[in-house]
Amino acid sequence: MRKSSSGARAGRFFTLLLALCVLGAAVLTYALVSLCAALMVGAAGSVSEASAPGAVISDSVSDGYVAAMASIGSPPRIGEAVFVSGSPDDADETAFGNASDNAASGEERSDNKNGSGDNDRSGEKAEPDGRAASDGKDASGKSVGAERSGGYVPVSRAETAEYFPAVSVGAHSAALMCAESGELLYELSPDELRPMASTTKIMTALVAIENASLDTVATVSPDAVGIIGSSVYLREGEQIKLESLLYALLLESANDAATQIAITVGGDEAGFVAMMNEKAKQLGLSHTHFSNPHGLDSDGHYTTARELAAIAAAALENETFAEMAGTYKKVISTEDGSISRLLVNHNRMLRSYDGAIGVKTGYTSGAGRCLVSAARRDGVTLIAVTLDDHRDWADHTAMLDAGFAAYSERILCGAGELTYTLPLEGAEENSLTVSNGDSAAVVLPRGAELRQVVELPRFVFAPVRSGQTLGAVHYYVGEREVASVPLFAQQSAEEKQSGISGFFASLGSRISALLGCDE
Repeated sequence: MRKSSSGARAGRFFTLLLALCVLGAAVLTYALVSLCAALMVGAAGSVSEASAPGAVISDSVSDGYVAAMASIGSPPRIGEAVFVSGSPDDADETAFGNASDNAASGEERSDNKNGSGDNDRSGEKAEPDGRAASDGKDASGKSVGAERSGGYVPVSRAETAEYFPAVSVGAHSAALMCAESGELLYELSPDELRPMASTTKIMTALVAIENASLDTVATVSPDAVGIIGSSVYLREGEQIKLESLLYALLLESANDAATQIAITVGGDEAGFVAMMNEKAKQLGLSHTHFSNPHGLDSDGHYTTARELAAIAAAALENETFAEMAGTYKKVISTEDGSISRLLVNHNRMLRSYDGAIGVKTGYTSGAGRCLVSAARRDGVTLIAVTLDDHRDWADHTAMLDAGFAAYSERILCGAGELTYTLPLEGAEENSLTVSNGDSAAVVLPRGAELRQVVELPRFVFAPVRSGQTLGAVHYYVGEREVASVPLFAQQSAEEKQSGISGFFASLGSRISALLGCDE
């Protein structure tokens, strides 16, 4: 019995030894096959620039990816992947309509009578060149853009001189931004720190909308009564909804409404201002700081034309804000209905410019005339900003006209339009379909030549899960990438249990069984 047991153990030992030898040989063979495949892919993707002039080298060639380049006018046929390696508020405007508008019993007209408020100069005269004195100073020039989601892809600042017509503005600082991409199409000292007067209220409204219910009823604090500048003449103790206060803020630029909003949402003015500065940080703005919610001249209250455009872009993404900022006329009432107020938007662009959607006017003696306007045409939304501009209405019209004349929306692809088939290894199926998800578009200079580069692996190994990103289609104007659309696996593929993989699975089971024996 002992000799039989010893013989059995010796047999198992030799069987295990043989299995390990076979395993080592299989691993070595598999490694050699993989190495050869990698060398073949590398050789196919390493075409010199001389043999493929003007092409683009994919950054992923070393990972087995190659660039497939095609004209945007004639993309690869659906279902086919082509692999080609290569080198890759206004003092001059009466904003209140006719006196008869206020004839209704109990209505109050909101006026601009004080000297430091929005759109009221109160006898202040501008300097000879139309600009008011400012202690603003140059910022570091860091580019800050508002990133956008969806089908648009933010890109770095382009050289737009060859596309954008000559525009001359009378502003101290100016910017014209594409809201979809966050790119500046036109700029004049866009990173210089400047006071921004009542355009501050864009951030005031956005922070309030994001942090409180519009149905919140505020009891007017004595601290909000009698604020200088633009006003709707709130009365201490009256009860009014936050929504009504926001309309008063954005249409009549009411400083008393701004103060009451701050108290209602932030507990007090200081607490709300802290919320405004925190929101600026969240938007990635490093050259903006608030010291009050209304924009009256104050130390430490400044922004730049670039960052004010970014604030406006973020605010316009909020549907409530966009609706309010685009409203021309509104009647608001106290909760008991005893007081009604007719509000008329100071923003002349809403009536004079085709496609105008907002956003805010401003004036103080220290900031000069400030204006943020926005318009949307044919899928393109432009935001214009001028700080300290004595001819702001005309300048905004010229900037927006130039922007719409020079730029247009280009549809890159429809949902699921970019579809390719890839060879599939190690699965029951021999191919796999990849495709884009949502549609995509980009705002580009009219006439800009757009080309696409399809980046996909030559083949894929199972397993693959549905929705897995396997490549992308990149879009270029010249050497600048303007958009990138990911390509996703349209189905899952399980690893086939045969050949080498099946052998390993079987061998593993047998070794486990041998090692688990007691005898």
